[in-house]
Amino acid sequence: PPNTGKIVREVKVASEPAGAEVYDGATLLGIAPASFKVPRSRGAMNLTFKMAGYLSKTESVDITGATVADVKATLAADPAATKVAPPSTSGSAPARPLRR
Repeated sequence: PPNTGKIVREVKVASEPAGAEVYDGATLLGIAPASFKVPRSRGAMNLTFKMAGYLSKTESVDITGATVADVKATLAADPAATKVAPPSTSGSAPARPLRR
């Protein structure tokens, strides 16, 4: 394809643990680790890393200067996702065998 003159930059993303979904706003870019080409004119980007069982994390990257921008997010476990629900105490007492 002909060169349109648009200057692009490569953004490489990684997450710890690997496998986080990477979003640019509401747009899913892919699953980390991955790399994306974006126009340099885009300037700064806020990339949000999401993974079940972990707190989301947003990282900012300025792509106006570097040819390649590396972004790595370390996700913290979501305390709400790791809690074990206590046994239910509601309802009736355990069933007793019927006597005849």
